[in-house]
Amino acid sequence: DAAIQKPELIGQLFLVDAEVSAEKPMQIKVFTEEMKLWSFDKDLRLEIYKRFPVGSKMSFVGELDFHDGRWQFVVHDLSWLEP
Repeated sequence: DAAIQKPELIGQLFLVDAEVSAEKPMQIKVFTEEMKLWSFDKDLRLEIYKRFPVGSKMSFVGELDFHDGRWQFVVHDLSWLEP
């Protein structure tokens, strides 16, 4: 949530429990905060969309990042997603 949205935490890994609130771009709701979820790997992004439709709950390891004025988590590998 907002407590982790600090520049000094960019690049840190977090275990995140969230609800998917939108796709393309994928957005998640963490507590009361809307954040983007991103992967640089197009195939991994497609797999995330397939596994987690809007409204579903998900758990993942994400790297905290800030892009285009918004906070986001970046997933770098399929193994970072909870089955």
